[in-house]
Amino acid sequence: MIYLSGRYVFGKQIQSLSNIKFTHNTAWFYSMLKFSTFMILLSSINLAYAGGWATPAVPTHIEIERGGGFFVLGAFGNAGNCTKSNSFYVKVDHPQYDKIYSTVLAAYMAGKKVKPYIHSCLPVTWHSVSSVTYNTMTKSGALYIHD
Repeated sequence: MIYLSGRYVFGKQIQSLSNIKFTHNTAWFYSMLKFSTFMILLSSINLAYAGGWATPAVPTHIEIERGGGFFVLGAFGNAGNCTKSNSFYVKVDHPQYDKIYSTVLAAYMAGKKVKPYIHSCLPVTWHSVSSVTYNTMTKSGALYIHD
């Protein structure tokens, strides 16, 4: 059996690891190291696409963007870590587009806060170049209206 410690084996420096036979424990260690690295990378990928609740805020401005959807501006923060904050966008093809628009409009008129769940950052090219992204509600999102 040969035990490895850095680039030295029993006090003698080695040039290459290719001719060294690993013990059972060392092979297990490297297997677990690879698995741990894989799991860390996998979890960081999921975090990059994770959604989040925006900060509850009173809508200060509602803009219907041509035929594409509508923007709601207010102190919503940046739940999706997009390049633009303090607004969210709902695309016209959202299955509950009319209901969401009605809820936001009612909150605007009553001075009530809304809290959207943001799933993605998407460009809205009518407003800016495609590298600029906005917090966007998807069909998996939700919207609360409250004080």
